[in-house]
Order: sequence, then C-alpha cells, then structure tokens
Amino acid sequence: MPTIKRDNKGRFLKGFVSPKKIGADLNCLICNKSFHIKPSAIKKGQGRYCSMLCRNIAFKGQHHSKNTEFKKGSFARLGIRHTEKSKQKMSISRKGKRMGKLNNRWKGGITPINHKIRTSAEFLNWAKTIKERDNFECQICGKVGIFLHSNHIKKFCDYPELRFDLKNGITICRDCDNKWVKFHEEQWESYFNFNLMVRGVIYG
Repeated sequence: MPTIKRDNKGRFLKGFVSPKKIGADLNCLICNKSFHIKPSAIKKGQGRYCSMLCRNIAFKGQHHSKNTEFKKGSFARLGIRHTEKSKQKMSISRKGKRMGKLNNRWKGGITPINHKIRTSAEFLNWAKTIKERDNFECQICGKVGIFLHSNHIKKFCDYPELRFDLKNGITICRDCDNKWVKFHEEQWESYFNFNLMVRGVIYG
C-alpha cells in the first residue's frame, strides 16, 4: 500500500500518493482506529472518521482530538454550557413576556381543561408514582421495558375527584390498553382492584 499522510486537519499532504484512485487505510481523527475507505467515498470528502458516532462527537465538540483543530463556533459546538446564574437571568428577563395573550400563538384560551390537567405537574407526579409503585411493569401482560402509561381504574372523565388518587391508578402498556382495556374500562375495574388488593395497595 503506498504511503498516505494527512495534516492535523485531515487534509492529504502534497508529495504523497493520493488515495482518490486506490482507496486508503486511514486512522480516525477521534478514536485513532484504522479503517479502509473506498475511492468513491474520498471523492465525496469523507475519510476523517471511522463511524457516524465519531463524526457526531467531532461535530458536537464533545471530544477534542490532539490531531484535530476545531474552528470557533457556537457555545454548543465548543461544549460550553450556560451557568445556573445565567439561566436565572434569562428566565427573569423572559418572564411574562410571551405568555397568554402576549404570545403570538394565542387563540383566546381554547386549550381544553382536561389537557391542562394531564400536562400539569400534579398529574405527571401522580403518573410517575404509579409506575414506580408497579415497578414499571404492565399489570396485564407483565412486560417491562416497553411503552407504559398510568391508567385510571375509574375513568378520568367520569370521576374527577379520583384523578390524583393513587388507589385509582394501574400501570399498563400501550398494546394491552388498545387491545383489551380501551372502551371496556368497567369490565377491567374488578381485575385491577383485585390486583392492587393482592399486592397490599388497597384492602377489601
């Protein structure tokens, strides 16, 4: 294999064989791993990184290789984060300026009350507590590591006083909800209550 060398910016040095005709075995500028690249890829300007992972690391500025010089750019590319003090100043300066009627997307307060409740901090905390209590496991099929949500045993719309009651919640997966529970909530109510009773969450 002919000798191929690059400078610290990944450009091929003059006086050495160009890999655009024969391909090349190169070293990644991030992890220094050796990899082979085809001539067609070199013509497209590729050949600096062995994988998309290393390429993404380089573009995000999270890794500064000794053989790589990064140009000055945004704070995000350089890996510089805003401090808590600067965040507080930003929140104070923006507070109340683009909320409610002052927002250019204001449509007269048409957001449904149920949507406001389901996106409130109290409801999100209730849903998280239900999942943690059930060990993030679907109480119908027993699967874990899938899309789960905290389901109301007594329907959300029919029993507003029980919306944040921990005894009125059960963890189920999306598949079981769509296949079995949806539109049949009353039929599943006794099963869910029995489930909570066996686990000592409620007492008969």
